[in-house]
Amino acid sequence: MEPVQELNHDANHEPHYKSVSHIFKNGFIPRLRFHQAVGRCVSRYATFKGRARRSEFWFFGLFGVLAVVVPLLPVCVLGILDERAVIDLESEQWIAAGTLSMFLALIGLFAFLVLLIPTLSVQTRRLHDVGLSGWWVVLSLAVGIVAGIVPFIIFGPTSLEMNEIELFVLAFRVSKFAGASLLTACAVDYALFFTLLVFSVFDSDKGINKYGPSPKYMCE
Repeated sequence: MEPVQELNHDANHEPHYKSVSHIFKNGFIPRLRFHQAVGRCVSRYATFKGRARRSEFWFFGLFGVLAVVVPLLPVCVLGILDERAVIDLESEQWIAAGTLSMFLALIGLFAFLVLLIPTLSVQTRRLHDVGLSGWWVVLSLAVGIVAGIVPFIIFGPTSLEMNEIELFVLAFRVSKFAGASLLTACAVDYALFFTLLVFSVFDSDKGINKYGPSPKYMCE
């Protein structure tokens, strides 16, 4: 079988497909599997150039959720049981469970810190894949930081102990400006989050765009 003539993707570390058997009849490359997507994102840990197709982005997102959220589940369960007075975390039988859950929480926190950069980079490449600028990610991150800082400025460290409803209510009690500032920051943050989510489900641009060749469609 004759090899397929294809663009040089070495600059963006895109996969090579050597024969027609690796390509669907309608002209696009098979999506990445879970382990392939994770491996690709890890190998391109801080690469913000190039493009990433949907399978790469969403599989790595699933991996991130599993790595960060799953270790935190025991902590949440113990916290709920303690709050409802089902157990006493200070009793001897729950000391070991509490220690283990805190250890797992540290693992989840460590996973979050480790996966933060590759998550931002694959989100940037996903935007590139649909022809959009990666500055959307920077804007969303900046607004999210502002939305987190505003309540701390208003209430200080006590803001960490409040839920979102309490923050809004107390912020408006402090002043209309404080309440409006917090509400605006949170509204913009959520709007940008859902905007990026919608962008992330768009299909790849066919062929070559200004960010490089398509990781999905064969260039005609």
